[in-house]
Amino acid sequence: HLADLEAHREFRDFEYAFAAPGVSPRHFRISGSPIFDNGSFMGYRGTATDVTNRVEAERALEKAREEADRANRAKSEFLSSMSHELRTPLNAILGFAQLLQYNPQQPLSKQQDDAVDHIMKGGQHLLHLINEVLDLAKIEAGKVSLSIEDLDVGPAIQEALTYISPIADQRGISVIDESAGCPGAKLRADRTRFKQVLLNLLSNAVKYNRENGRITLRAFVEPGRSILKITVLDTGMGIPDDRKAELFEPFSRLGAETTEIEGTGIGLTISKELVELMGGRIGFESTYGEGSTFWIEMPLATATTAVAADDSCDANTWADTGKDAGEDAGRSFTVLYVEDNPANLQLMEWIVKRVPAARLISAHTAELGLDLAETEMPDVILMDINLPGMNGLQALKSLQANPKLAHIPVIAISADAMSGSIKRGLDAGFKAYLTKPIQIPEMLERLNSIRDEMDNDLDA
Repeated sequence: HLADLEAHREFRDFEYAFAAPGVSPRHFRISGSPIFDNGSFMGYRGTATDVTNRVEAERALEKAREEADRANRAKSEFLSSMSHELRTPLNAILGFAQLLQYNPQQPLSKQQDDAVDHIMKGGQHLLHLINEVLDLAKIEAGKVSLSIEDLDVGPAIQEALTYISPIADQRGISVIDESAGCPGAKLRADRTRFKQVLLNLLSNAVKYNRENGRITLRAFVEPGRSILKITVLDTGMGIPDDRKAELFEPFSRLGAETTEIEGTGIGLTISKELVELMGGRIGFESTYGEGSTFWIEMPLATATTAVAADDSCDANTWADTGKDAGEDAGRSFTVLYVEDNPANLQLMEWIVKRVPAARLISAHTAELGLDLAETEMPDVILMDINLPGMNGLQALKSLQANPKLAHIPVIAISADAMSGSIKRGLDAGFKAYLTKPIQIPEMLERLNSIRDEMDNDLDA
């Protein structure tokens, strides 16, 4: 601006702050054109606009944005820490409970089996709560990634019904499927999230139903609209009129928290957010004392590409296929586990015993783990991320930089289940990233798969 004035040039929309003694600073935007008389510069003629309110509003907005960013970062850090601190003990609780529950060599008595079942239910409920809190936080922070595609609704509904039917059978609740009227209908939705919403509605219909009640699922195309509507009707007690406004509020269970019905009060909040993110709508009608109808409306797809259903696996079959090391002769299979939690280490010792000809060696720090890897040359390394001293990601880089060890597959096992952490781990080069609590069938599948690959390489 000073250069313009010095050269007697025109200037436009120059902003500056003006402060005088005893007066609050003001902000002005000025424009001016030079005035000449017979070639002599006489001064400037122009306009000045007081823009103080706009500048202060912009600064307040920027400050609020920075504070919101700080709050989001703090919340993410807190949630990551909370997830880690809760998942670590849950790993031992649910892991040892699974070992007790599915051990054909040492079957439990009826009383012991009932006790372990209570441990599993309580642990799974707590894990479900942790997952839902993290899910809700991701939605609120706008960090949910969706993969919207053409989804064949028929198989998705059947998967959900297959999952929910055994739970309904335990309470004598009949599940009536009236969705067959829409063969081949396709939605525009994220497959995983759509299934999550549908399962939430069906599981609520079971939990809040009467004994020997009824659930009816219907699906139909709205007349004159490119919308598929799915309704879930139950014969439960319904929702009182004075509590209906609370239904989609987080942690609101409408009085069910005083009953034996398990729940978190977050599922419907998450379902509403997810449905709306996918371009749909969710709602309900309920008559107290008679039952409720929950519905979702999703946009129909125009393409005809079908989405294949995911393969399913029975999480309880591991006990039948797992063997102790001595039961299957063959090449030894060495597993190195770098873990500083004694309970988690002992759990892994029991798990590895079910892999044929396997032995477990361990280290409680990454530094010791690297030394042990050099001397023992394990077939696979299981690496905790949050370790004292060098962390798991740093240890992975050291392994990758060592020509003797770079070929060894490394699996991350961490209580940090945040999606960003999982992506960073996989991008860094972990063969897999498993979160605590460990699912024993998945752990065994990973180890047996690596062992089989190595056996095949040797045979070749």
